[in-house]
Amino acid sequence: MEHSILWIYTVILFLILIVADLLLYNKYIGDKKPTFITAATWSIIWISIGLSFSIFIYYAYENHWFGLYLNDKKDISGTNAALTYISAFLIEESLSVDNLFVMAMIFEMFNIPVRYQHNVLYLGILGAIIFRAIFIIAGIKLLSLFTWTFYIFGALLLYSSYKMLTQKNEDFNIKDSRIYQWIVSKFRITDKLYRNKLFVKLKDNKVYATPLFLALLAIEMSDLIFAVDSIPAVFAITTDSYIAFTSNILAVMGLRSIYFVLAYMVLNFDYLHYSLAAILAFIGFKLIVHHWFIVPVELTLSIIVVFLLAGIIYSKIKTSKE
Repeated sequence: MEHSILWIYTVILFLILIVADLLLYNKYIGDKKPTFITAATWSIIWISIGLSFSIFIYYAYENHWFGLYLNDKKDISGTNAALTYISAFLIEESLSVDNLFVMAMIFEMFNIPVRYQHNVLYLGILGAIIFRAIFIIAGIKLLSLFTWTFYIFGALLLYSSYKMLTQKNEDFNIKDSRIYQWIVSKFRITDKLYRNKLFVKLKDNKVYATPLFLALLAIEMSDLIFAVDSIPAVFAITTDSYIAFTSNILAVMGLRSIYFVLAYMVLNFDYLHYSLAAILAFIGFKLIVHHWFIVPVELTLSIIVVFLLAGIIYSKIKTSKE
């Protein structure tokens, strides 16, 4: 019963944050192109909210509010729970960077102006939240029923690491997918934009899907693909459903603002994908050996931070030289 109340409170909190984000964004920005300062401010706010939630995690698990115990182990402190949450949050936030670049390519494919992109991103992120919640719940259920799925998730992450090293985002084209071809065959499509409308009724009195609708579907499809990497990555950190859910959703919530920061940045993190590949390989290995060797959460968090900083600094050095 206590767990049910906590989940209800959490979902209500997230809904309030999502609605507040939409109302404030539309009030102060609307269809205008957000400035770098505005996008950076919103990004800092969302990342701060995500990291600050670790304070609640600490006290909730330290004092066993709502009957919370990390992975049902009563002897694990709130500090471990908070560090576990931060590790999961950082992994999700960092793996989302690649997804943001794919979103940028999708907008370029469909010629979506910047002033209309935030509406598509908002709807896309809402869909991502729903799908990821389903994946997390299903994944944790699988892990509890079949322990051998740890090895499958670990192997999947190792393969994803290899794929990230050998395949660049430029190879990605959503228009080549069978799902996209099926969508195009089922909807009447217009090449013209009608402000921020997803559908429009034209002079022939028929409803047509606009490029915004196609971009939205493409973003949802791309997020499903990226979720195959990111969700198992969280399970390498924790199988605690509450920490896995909250860290993942709070990381996704701020993606819209972070996207516009990246769109403005001159610095191109060309070498960051090597860091992400290394992180995926590490947590994939961590999943596979978890029955024989437990990697301390402090070491896990340190390795993630070091890999990310190394990729960012090396990218900056190489870009400056070029």
